[in-house]
Amino acid sequence: RTEEVELSWEILDPIEEYWDGHGAPARYPAGTWGPVEADDMLERDGRSWRRP
Repeated sequence: RTEEVELSWEILDPIEEYWDGHGAPARYPAGTWGPVEADDMLERDGRSWRRP
């Protein structure tokens, strides 16, 4: 329905506007541990991800 589509854009538009001004989330291949930026973020506080 039209109302659902309009509400969806009300939710998503601010997110896309934020990404335009501050950069979008880092991309990484599916099935991997994520972007290098995630490791860097934790290392700043002396932490690391727990991996098997």
